[in-house]
Formats: sequence, structure tokens, C-alpha cells
Amino acid sequence: MFKKKKWIVLSAMVLALGTALFLNWQLTDADAAVRENESQEVKVIGEAELVNGTANGNFDEFFSAARMQRETSRASSLEILDAIAASADVDEASKTEAAEAASAIARRIEAEANIESLIKAKGFAECVVMIGDDGVKVMVQSAGLLPAEAAQIAEIVTGETGEELANVRRVEVK
Repeated sequence: MFKKKKWIVLSAMVLALGTALFLNWQLTDADAAVRENESQEVKVIGEAELVNGTANGNFDEFFSAARMQRETSRASSLEILDAIAASADVDEASKTEAAEAASAIARRIEAEANIESLIKAKGFAECVVMIGDDGVKVMVQSAGLLPAEAAQIAEIVTGETGEELANVRRVEVK
């Protein structure tokens, strides 16, 4: 009976984590409109993309909302992982796995903050970085991203994350 209860709790936790990750993926899809246009165009790897900040050009609001969305989804994922790690009904392997996942999220948060600081140090007014399993998305406020600036961003991201250039997407917010 105890093992059955343990598996039910573990299954519920895994299902909740999967749901949180799915919602994170759906809600942080900030550049869906850009991807729709990409399907019609030839894509050049590492090329910068252009999107509008908001309808009225309020960049602070756009970047604040992107950060809030990123933090909310991360907080829910960490909450689920903490619940798994703290549960007495979960085996040690699952607790170790949850701790490793939480540690990976913490490393991503640190890398995002470092990349954002380095990009702002290069003279960009605002930027948001989102590191995911599929790569890195960098949204920068710019009136026109020059090839040299795009190369600087790519160098910063690849240097901090070790990610390949093909997995780095730069989105220019005007």
C-alpha cells in the first residue's frame, strides 16, 4: 500500500512539473509572430530578427512583461521541484533528480543575468535573455542592429552558455 501511494504522489508531481513546463513553453513564446514570418522566408543562421515592442512603443512595459513572465514560470517550476525534494514519499533518486533540475534552473538564471548585463554594457538600452532547452533567445531594444552588434551579442551568448550559434536567436525590438 505504501509503495502504491508513493508512486501516485510521484506521478502527480511529475504530471504537475510537466504541466508547468508546458505552460512555460506556451506562455513564454514571445516571438510566435516572428516564427510565422520565418516559415515564409529563407532563414540565415545567426541573423537578427525585428519585432515591434508594443502597439504604442512602450519598451519598458514590453521588457518588464517579458521578465515577469520568465520569472513566474521559473518560480512555478522551482516550487514543484522543491515539493518533490521535500516529499517524504519520494525515493532518493527522484529527490536527486529534482535537486539537479533546480540547480540547472539556477545556472540558467545566473547565465541570463550575466548575458543581460554584458549586452547592456555594450550600449544597448534594454534586453531580455531566455535560455531554454532549444537554445537562447535574446531580445534587444535597438533602432537598427548592425552586423557588428549582432556579432557582439552572439559572442557574448556563446561565450557565457557554450551554446552553438545556430541555437542563438536575436530578436530586435523597435
